[in-house]
Amino acid sequence: MMVRTTVVSLNQKGEGIFYVGDKEYSAKFVYPGDVIDVEISKKGIKVRKIVEEGEYRGKAKCIQFSKCGSCMWQGMKYSVQLKEKKRIIESLFKRMVTVSYTH
Repeated sequence: MMVRTTVVSLNQKGEGIFYVGDKEYSAKFVYPGDVIDVEISKKGIKVRKIVEEGEYRGKAKCIQFSKCGSCMWQGMKYSVQLKEKKRIIESLFKRMVTVSYTH
């Protein structure tokens, strides 16, 4: 099934999060605001096309970007990278602080 959807946020791995109905999916190399065509099958999901680039998207500096897969963040504007990484770290600390310790 082919679906068009919009990436709404990033998970802790830097993958773009999007929804089809009420089901959440994530994919590499897509960023909040990107409008994407996604193929969903029993084998998984595959982004087929970025229909419209979102405001988070920037130009990657590495010519191997998206081929080797080791630097998903590079396709995002640097200022947005910093903001998103800060948000992720803060959410991790908040979860750590709320853990209760028992003796």
